[in-house]
Amino acid sequence: MSDGTHMYFNTLRTDLPDIVLPTDPEYKEIAKAHLAFKAQQVKLEQSANEAKSAAPITDADTLELRSIFESDDQLLLPETDPYEVAVFVGNLNYVRKAPSAVCVPSTIQQVQLAVKWALSKNVHLTVKNGGHSYAGYCLNKGGLMLDMCRFKKVSINDAGTEVTIQGGCIWNDVYDSLKGRNLSNIIVGGQCPTVGVSGFTLGGGLSPFTRSYGLGIDNVLEMTVVTADGELLTLTRNETDTERRDLFWALCGGGGGNFAILLEFKSKVHSLRDPYAKVVCGPLSWDLSAPETRSQFEAAMKVFNDTVWPNELTVDAIWRYVGGKLMGEMTTIYNGNMKQCLEVIAPLLQFNPVNKLAEMGWHDWVVIEQGFDVKSPVYHTHASFIFGQGGITPEVTKAIITLVEDSTKLLNGRGKSHVLWDMAGGVDKDVSRDATPYYWRDGVYIANFKLQWMHPTMRPDMLKFMKRVRDTLNPYSLRGNASYVNYIDGAREDWQYAYYGENYSRLQQIKERWDPTNFFHFEQSIELPGFRKIPAPIYSNAPPKSLPPVFDTITHTSPVVFESDTTDIEPVVEVPDKESAAPEVTLLDQIAAIWDAFELPDPEKLWNLEDSEPSLEKVLMVLGGERVQATL
Repeated sequence: MSDGTHMYFNTLRTDLPDIVLPTDPEYKEIAKAHLAFKAQQVKLEQSANEAKSAAPITDADTLELRSIFESDDQLLLPETDPYEVAVFVGNLNYVRKAPSAVCVPSTIQQVQLAVKWALSKNVHLTVKNGGHSYAGYCLNKGGLMLDMCRFKKVSINDAGTEVTIQGGCIWNDVYDSLKGRNLSNIIVGGQCPTVGVSGFTLGGGLSPFTRSYGLGIDNVLEMTVVTADGELLTLTRNETDTERRDLFWALCGGGGGNFAILLEFKSKVHSLRDPYAKVVCGPLSWDLSAPETRSQFEAAMKVFNDTVWPNELTVDAIWRYVGGKLMGEMTTIYNGNMKQCLEVIAPLLQFNPVNKLAEMGWHDWVVIEQGFDVKSPVYHTHASFIFGQGGITPEVTKAIITLVEDSTKLLNGRGKSHVLWDMAGGVDKDVSRDATPYYWRDGVYIANFKLQWMHPTMRPDMLKFMKRVRDTLNPYSLRGNASYVNYIDGAREDWQYAYYGENYSRLQQIKERWDPTNFFHFEQSIELPGFRKIPAPIYSNAPPKSLPPVFDTITHTSPVVFESDTTDIEPVVEVPDKESAAPEVTLLDQIAAIWDAFELPDPEKLWNLEDSEPSLEKVLMVLGGERVQATL
């Protein structure tokens, strides 16, 4: 986070406080010499062709954009401080993934004009809200980024039953709007206050109050969007037109950046169960470095897993090192008072956790999620898993402990890892699988493994270890691969089914109707029907020039050459000669190539800043210099 003057980030050292500076002496223990290193170059003909077709933003284009965004603080160009702030997302794997310009609209008309301009110029446009995308999907290379940060209004109706939230808000903006009002009011939002409301909601919206009031998407009443052709639409749950109803359905869980730009939405406001607007929050903790307390934690986890808990109770869990000790924590959020909470969790308290529960107002608990902050300049990657009721078995608990221990040994003081889950279920499970694109309604534990490291030379080991994480935990997840799109995982195989299950084909059909040129696209965006990226491109700056024909029932195992735009021909499949065939390109190869293209190659430039507390401006100046060097 930033206090306006200095830059802080979550520590990579397990024996230090969460918030430290990148220039702290501990970091300088890392060898300064940058090892001669270059990741295996993945050369995919499809990627090369798509990159060549990208339309760069020219000087003439900049003049045209200036006619839409007349103010200097609305059209941000490289090598300026406002631009550097706008494109900074914290993950050093994507430092050089930089758009040619950033537009900051302040009116609906400007959003529409920007979309129409980019469409006419074949320029890649992406949208940034909170900037929390784990894979940097709000960024693009050489295109136009729309920063929605000026769409910040929040209003609650007189009855206190509905809230209208503009799409540029982060959850802090929304929670601040409740101050001075009825403290019992609760909006189904994120626990981390810096997460953008748009991405949170469009991806499903898992909240500490999901068990009581459903996912964020279950509470949305209305959405106002700009579509891929620049049309302004307001959609509701009660649409009578089939196509408009389909678009509303797709937006409620079909993932951010796929169908339209969210300008604002209306959502339900609920009342907390306690008449005095109290909740109970805090961790129950066990020291896993000691055999006795580890066995108590494992026993508590078994009881927790074997019990069906009331909807008022949400228990998130996290495994992490604190002060050199591996800790297992159950973060408890109870929609009620302390007396009720203690009665409910009595079966867990018998295992002697360190109890730091406290009764408080909900807004006193909202804190930045440990381990990932968009103001944290670190290399990081993530993998997510969705487990069902009873899915955190003793085998899973032990596997998670082992993974955290082994990753910490692998990092050897040069990074950190942790595993957490957010708890779902409750009223969420009563919604049918096809009511929204969010398919995993029987999911109860939405888990996320986070890995952070300090230097790009560590990348091969990090990728290999994360593959081990997926191979270990996937078999225990729903259908063997269920994953949460808001914990997006760029290295997940079969992400289409992992995120959306059997709802994916319907999302493709809606994509074809509302975005037939694939204007909104990124590495894991909803694909047009019949079109599968085989292999997936490393990076695409532009939508395809024409649509491929539809072959819904064909699974391609090698590149397909489409000889025409008709739909009544058989695909021509290239079968390479076995002796001359190139080595198979794996998904990990592709991720490595993406990071090779976009990562910060010399983090020592950050660590070696002379200031003991470098300003945000100095940190961004280093990162901006790397972007300039990459274009020379």
